Amino acid sequence: MAYFRGLRHGLAAGLAVGILVAPRPGPETRQRLGRGYRGARDVASRTGVGAARTWQLVRPMAARAAGAAAGAARVASPVAQGLTARLRTGARDPEPFFSFPETRGDQEG
Repeated sequence: MAYFRGLRHGLAAGLAVGILVAPRPGPETRQRLGRGYRGARDVASRTGVGAARTWQLVRPMAARAAGAAAGAARVASPVAQGLTARLRTGARDPEPFFSFPETRGDQEG
C-alpha cells in the first residue's frame, strides 16, 4: 500500500514540475493536458466495457469450475480422512500393484 502512495506522490510531483517548466504557453499546455485526459478516459472506459463483457463470458465457466472443484473435494475428502486415520494408527500401505526392481550394489547389469 505504501508503494502505491509513494508512486502517486511521485507522479503528482513530476506532473507539477513538468507543468511549471513546460516550454508551451499555459492555454496550449492546458489543451494538451485536456486531450490527454480525455484520451486516457476513453481508453479506460473501453477497457472497462471489455472487462465487463469478458466477465459475462467467463462467469458461467467459473461457476462450472467451482462446481467441479466442490465435486472433487467431496470425492477426495473421504480418501484423505481414511489416509489420515491410517497414518495415525500406523497401518502399513499394501504393496502396490506394480513395483520397480530394487537396485542392489552387488548385482551386475
